[in-house]
Amino acid sequence: MSKKLIILAIAVVLVLVVVILLVTRQPEPVEVIEPEIVPEVFPLASGKQTFEIITDLRKTFRIIEAEVDPLDVKEGEAQLVRVLVKDFEDKPITYENKVEAAAYTDNKITPFSFELREVSDANGATLTTWEGFWVLQDTYDKIYMISIVAKTADREHTVDLTFR
Repeated sequence: MSKKLIILAIAVVLVLVVVILLVTRQPEPVEVIEPEIVPEVFPLASGKQTFEIITDLRKTFRIIEAEVDPLDVKEGEAQLVRVLVKDFEDKPITYENKVEAAAYTDNKITPFSFELREVSDANGATLTTWEGFWVLQDTYDKIYMISIVAKTADREHTVDLTFR
């Protein structure tokens, strides 16, 4: 019986050693690779888009409409921006009247100017049409805005068209 006891004791010791080794063994570190989160870029409307500008400024000098052609301009292409400005005081157009803009994209700010294309009468107010263009030399995945300023000698009106 003592031989059986010795074998049993050795078996118990071996089991205990194996259990202790398994419990105290440090697992190998596992490298966790987290997927890169890429923000989704939503598509823009394609082609020419017209924006009616509505403000609380009723009977004053202001931009009333902006047209962007094409809104989804591609890198290296020109984008035409047409702006209608209404002056309810029916003041004459002078050399001090002008429209300027800046296009904000992911990494650049591109200023551009406008040329006066048309002057008309709109029920006692003066309506002017201005055109300007710029060439896209950047991306607009995160930032895409055009800030437009119409100016006279004594007044100005700013509109920010934010697309992204």
